[in-house]
Amino acid sequence: MSVFVFALAGSLSATERIYLFDRKNDDKFINKIISVIHDSNACLITNQSTLGKYLFKRVTGDLSYLHKLLKKKNINLIKIFSAEHGLSSQEEEDGNDQISIINPDIKVNSINRRTIKEMKVLYGGCDVVIFDLPDVGIRPYTYRTILTRTIEALAQLEKVRFVLIDYPNPASFMSQLPPVANEKYFSYLGEQVIPFFPGYTYAEITRYYISKRALSLNTSYLILPSYRPGYFKEYETILPPSPALPHKRALNCYWIGIFFEATTIDYGRYSKDPFCVIGHPDFDLSKEISGIENIDLSPFVYQPSSGAYKNKLIPGYRIVIKDVKKLNALKTAYQLIKYFNMNYPRSNFLIKYQKTFKLDLITGSDSMSSALINNAPFKLWIRTEKKIINKFNKEMKTFRLY
Repeated sequence: MSVFVFALAGSLSATERIYLFDRKNDDKFINKIISVIHDSNACLITNQSTLGKYLFKRVTGDLSYLHKLLKKKNINLIKIFSAEHGLSSQEEEDGNDQISIINPDIKVNSINRRTIKEMKVLYGGCDVVIFDLPDVGIRPYTYRTILTRTIEALAQLEKVRFVLIDYPNPASFMSQLPPVANEKYFSYLGEQVIPFFPGYTYAEITRYYISKRALSLNTSYLILPSYRPGYFKEYETILPPSPALPHKRALNCYWIGIFFEATTIDYGRYSKDPFCVIGHPDFDLSKEISGIENIDLSPFVYQPSSGAYKNKLIPGYRIVIKDVKKLNALKTAYQLIKYFNMNYPRSNFLIKYQKTFKLDLITGSDSMSSALINNAPFKLWIRTEKKIINKFNKEMKTFRLY
């Protein structure tokens, strides 16, 4: 078993342990976890794309396949927690996950939107908490908030070990893209001072977060031996991170569409081509949109199944990314929102709550909204953000694992 011990930066005193693992072989993957968490009462945060799938696999008697494997090694899986969308992607309530239909003795509780105080109670009785959720590659992601709040809760519990199973960052090929979040705009969408596209993995950002917050935590990281950030073959192996993102096309478009969530423009979440269409009742499809690099936009009329324009036919455009390897989702979104603002000045696309734009809450900064309101060229805005990104990357050098 390969173990590496890292000297930590800052005031953090806990020992980090780094283990190499591979998801390609089920038995080897689970045996690696068993070797890390041996002889313990374990609690698991997961969904059905990750370790959670073994809860549904070969359920017999009163135990799941995963329960049985762990129990053989004197590991009791005492609590299972699901994130947004639930374990089986059905938006379940506490203790009412679809796994209970298969076996009522296996309970799964939601940890979505729990406070740190509530998490401390939920993690009671756990010797070790395992975090195994996929990444979507952006800062405003509820799984990321569950991660940071778990870290905070466990740091207060002191004796509970934290095991983080790392996951490739699917957007790493775009590197780090702004804006960098400001605590002023923290919400459940994100509570980390990191770029909108962080570029680093959960484990790397977690190491950075723990050090920055001067937390004391016994942490083990299971990392990917062959992962290289920015290497496109790694991206090809990414599992769908959420039921709302059923395939890679949806994920690619989501990196653009997430910015439209801050506008009155529909971003296709409730369409048959999720996140890959944008529409609004004011759009004039006779206007050809050009000049957006690496993107084709074809006129498209569609009917969202939910949202502000539910069951209404609205004019819009279908997004086609010519080459994902060349995608700059931030630039694409910026250019499109700027185009719509300039060509439909009376539409007031940017949603505002009193003095705060919704875009500020999503991006964690007022930098992008200010630039768009002032019709600033993308290059000019990016130039103002470059120093902040460079500072972040410099700080991250200490915490990189790949």
